Amino acid sequence: METRRKKPFQSTTNEEIAILAYELWLRRGCPQGSPEVDWFQAEYELKNQTDKHDAPLREQIKKVRHAAASR
Repeated sequence: METRRKKPFQSTTNEEIAILAYELWLRRGCPQGSPEVDWFQAEYELKNQTDKHDAPLREQIKKVRHAAASR
């Protein structure tokens, strides 16, 4: 059984949560109402990742930031 541990010095920003929440909302088909569902899921996923799973989400967030900055 794998134990999930937080990284001790890595904080999650609201921007990171918002980006992932938006991705989760898109994956759910853009339903109306209850935006907190995606926000809380994104917050949970980002704050409770193990080192092994950390890189893909952080890389995805960097790509979204870079694309937004390029506009």
